[in-house]
This record gives sequence, structure tokens and C-alpha cells, in this order.
Amino acid sequence: MKDYCRLLTKCNLLDFSLCIGVIHIRSYQHMIDEMFNTVGQAVGVHVILLVVEHSLWKTKHKYEDAERIHFSAEGIVLDDLSQLEPEKAQAIAEEFITMFVAALGRLVGKQMALQLTQQLNEDSASDMEG
Repeated sequence: MKDYCRLLTKCNLLDFSLCIGVIHIRSYQHMIDEMFNTVGQAVGVHVILLVVEHSLWKTKHKYEDAERIHFSAEGIVLDDLSQLEPEKAQAIAEEFITMFVAALGRLVGKQMALQLTQQLNEDSASDMEG
């Protein structure tokens, strides 16, 4: 929060909305970094990159400026969104995060359903033997 306050004190009134936009982008960047690192450790970098690519593709269908979002095995970068109007940058970041979380939810849901099915099959087999 101190960084945000320092950033705001450097801004004049004309640049206030731009500074607020930068703060929002930094908040979204932090959230995405946490998700990328945590989920990446759980499912692997190749899977997370596929999820990111799919999420970005869906976001680009709604917002052409989503091409400003960049990613690699090191992470996702939203910095270029700060060049847009704050409201537009925020909308793009929110859409991307929504698509990312939705894709992860489907992935985790399918994995859990598969594990549950396997467990039920194993339980049924052991009940028939016993």
C-alpha cells in the first residue's frame, strides 16, 4: 500500500485517473502472479500455459486490446494495459481473470470427477470381492 501512496503523491490532478489505473493493474498483476505460481506448482507449467493461452484467446474475442497481455513460462504480464484508459484496462483485466478462473474451475472439476469415478469403481470392485 505504501508504494501506491507514493505513486499517488507523485501524480498531479490531471494524472490522477491514470495513477488509479496503474494501481488497479498492479493489484490485478499481483492476483494473477499468485494464481499462476500456486496453480502452476499444482498442475505444471505446461498445463497452466495452455489455460492462460485459452483464457487470453477468449478475452481477445471480447476486447481487441487484450493483445497487450503477455505470458511465458515465467508468468503473465499486464503492464501494457496501463497505457489504456483505466476503465478499459480494468475491464480487460477482469475479463481475463474471469476466463482464467473459469478455465481452471473446469479443469479442476473434471479432474475431481475423474478421481471420484475411479474411487467409486474401486469401492464397487472391492464390495463385490468382499
